[in-house]
Amino acid sequence: MFEYDGDYSGLHERVRQMLDEAKTLSNRPAFSGPFVYGFTMKFTGQGRPVVSEFGNVSPYGIVGFMEPVTDVIEKYDSVSVIVELPGVIRDDIDLRASVESLYIKVDMPFRKYSKDVRFSCRIRPDTTTAKYNNGVLEITIQRVDVTPPGKRISIQ
Repeated sequence: MFEYDGDYSGLHERVRQMLDEAKTLSNRPAFSGPFVYGFTMKFTGQGRPVVSEFGNVSPYGIVGFMEPVTDVIEKYDSVSVIVELPGVIRDDIDLRASVESLYIKVDMPFRKYSKDVRFSCRIRPDTTTAKYNNGVLEITIQRVDVTPPGKRISIQ
């Protein structure tokens, strides 16, 4: 993951470079399997873009685990995480939560997934609930701070 602080001129070039690196790595014959590479882009509260890479191809080579497709939805009082884990049995999912992240791992012979989800807010791990149905894992965690940002101003 990388973040830009105001200078967007290199963003397009960095995305192109990431895709070129993935293409060259996929030509290596040492790994036979699906090559997955992609990125997501979101913006911080200050309007800076944050680009996160995912997949089993990286600039450091091909790793044994694939990153599952993951959606993170931050709400006022909670965080929801939806993870696609096709072909996985519920008992094979290792799910761990800390105050700032969620770790998901599946280590089966033909299904290997790993994802470390970092949150922009602090969460309460003891409130974590998870449901798994038809290859989709849905996780909900309560946020620590639910007070609105800023100071309330009285209007006269």
